[in-house]
Amino acid sequence: MGGAAKLSLQIERLVEVVESRRTETSMANTVSQGTSIVEVMKDVATLPGTECGSKLWWFATKLFCTQEKIEMLDPDLKLQFLNHELAKG
Repeated sequence: MGGAAKLSLQIERLVEVVESRRTETSMANTVSQGTSIVEVMKDVATLPGTECGSKLWWFATKLFCTQEKIEMLDPDLKLQFLNHELAKG
């Protein structure tokens, strides 16, 4: 294989890697949309027993100060997740 052909293959591989990373970044941004701390806390305040100012609400304000914890939040198990995390202390 000649030098020009090798260079062409390497360039194609670089383009594939860049496109792959761009797709991964786009997917990650899509997943994180709608998961800001403010949005999560508005949602938390609608759960039974988590009204603004309640013990569970204050706990959630501390818990969801990090994106990592927000990403762990299962939309269908919000209240159970909060109670579980609170019990772990």
